[in-house]
Amino acid sequence: MDRSYPDLAGASYAGQATTFAWANQICADDDQERAVVLASMNMWNNAVNAWWSIVFYPATDAPKFRKGMIAMICVALATLGITWLVYALERREWRRMRDARFLREEKEQDAQSDTRSRGEAGSVNSRSRSRSRHRGSVGDAK
Repeated sequence: MDRSYPDLAGASYAGQATTFAWANQICADDDQERAVVLASMNMWNNAVNAWWSIVFYPATDAPKFRKGMIAMICVALATLGITWLVYALERREWRRMRDARFLREEKEQDAQSDTRSRGEAGSVNSRSRSRSRHRGSVGDAK
């Protein structure tokens, strides 16, 4: 009895929607970057799918498809490695953006406190000047 596994062939596309969604989310801040990334993902996906089954799943290898199974294991391992790399780079970028935002907010707070302290010092100086002028004018009147 010839056993074929048509469901396994479709399983190779299982992660595709998640990968495209993740790329879309990572590139959400830049429309041009998102367009280039998603278009290149589609292009390479179609280019690889055009020859993948011909090279790794020829009818002469049925029903075991040894080359195809080895290729799928290698691709699965490479996908895990690339997924980890993308995750690590995304986290690094997120930390950098968080730190930059924190430093920017800290500088803004420092600038506001400097402005306030200058304003208070300026108002104190102007009060003391007006008092000394007032005292001077009172002393002159005596």
